Amino acid sequence: MHSVLGMALAAAAGWNAFLPLLALAFAHRLSGRIPIGSPYTFLSSNGGILALLLLLPIELFGDKAPSIERVNDRLGLIYRPVAGALMMLATTKGTGLPAVLAAVIGAALALGMHLLKVRYRRPLSGILGGIPTPVASAGEDFFVAMGAILALLLPIAGGIVMLLAALLVWWIGNVVQRKVRRDAAAIAPAPQT
Repeated sequence: MHSVLGMALAAAAGWNAFLPLLALAFAHRLSGRIPIGSPYTFLSSNGGILALLLLLPIELFGDKAPSIERVNDRLGLIYRPVAGALMMLATTKGTGLPAVLAAVIGAALALGMHLLKVRYRRPLSGILGGIPTPVASAGEDFFVAMGAILALLLPIAGGIVMLLAALLVWWIGNVVQRKVRRDAAAIAPAPQT
């Protein structure tokens, strides 16, 4: 069950790295039910929680502005997979899952969700001057928060929520990309003969 918890949280990290890390840290700190294996207990230490609380607004607010979002997405190619790997390592320590495999699974899930997000958000930020960007970002934050909380309470349900969110984002990505292509085709000049 710890592997499923780690996978759900790692997938959530693909959209927002610090929210699921903070949820895991608080859950470990406030409940004996959520184990974090050593040496990853630093996440729920005073310093770890403080660091996550300081980083969270950067992710939450930076993702809402189209110009900052692009920089955040580029940096997210690094820090989101690292967060996913860290959550898998922290939740699966002592379960028999090799650490290297846990890290690879966590990083791959976070990277995959991040790439899904970028797939629809890049074209979306070009529509209507970026007005839909904050709304999409707030929706992602909602799914991440609900997925993380649910994963901590019922890991399989949290995993299902993250899977459904990924399918929804895949569909939205297709819709947005089709609209951008249609709009570009309508603006493109007719070929001259």
